[in-house]
Amino acid sequence: MISQENYDILKEKYGDVSSWAVWNTDYADSEPSRNIKDLSMFASPDLTELNTGFVFVGLNRSGRPKDGNTEKKPDEPGDPWFNFHAGRNDFKLRYALQGTRYWGSYITDAIKDYQETNSGEVEKTLRKDPKRVDENLKGLREELELLGGKPVLVALGYAAEKKLRRMRSEEYEVVRILHPACHIGKKEYRDRVLEVLDNIRK
Repeated sequence: MISQENYDILKEKYGDVSSWAVWNTDYADSEPSRNIKDLSMFASPDLTELNTGFVFVGLNRSGRPKDGNTEKKPDEPGDPWFNFHAGRNDFKLRYALQGTRYWGSYITDAIKDYQETNSGEVEKTLRKDPKRVDENLKGLREELELLGGKPVLVALGYAAEKKLRRMRSEEYEVVRILHPACHIGKKEYRDRVLEVLDNIRK
């Protein structure tokens, strides 16, 4: 379990770009996205519900600055921890992790200073500026240190996995699951995600 002190540090430093795999679960099959944006559970978080054994890592922040995400300030409604609770496919991740040992895991992005929905554009930009990747992974390591131990890094998609591979030399286990944006339904997505995660020996 994370300490209150480290939770508060993560919230202050990364609360606008990261989150936790905890969502409001009041929804129906006919409304799979219902309450996905509800962040009321973070008003008085139950730290015992948070899981530091696994960290889900996307490639980069989705959306573009014009969408408003980078304009948010900590005192605005929805902050902190709004990331991964506002995207059109976040409901799939909620459905996949609900009722499993992965619920409550920390979720973040490898590249936090580049907001773009097209992963191809992200890859093109990062190939031209490898130091940017190094700097962002340095920040990721700081997050992981606050979580403590050596959590399993769960890459959301192949592009994120490529960036995380270098961390295997630091004794981090890296596994890849499908990105929630893949074109399959939530039930098949859950099956395929758990097929990977349930083979992790931890």
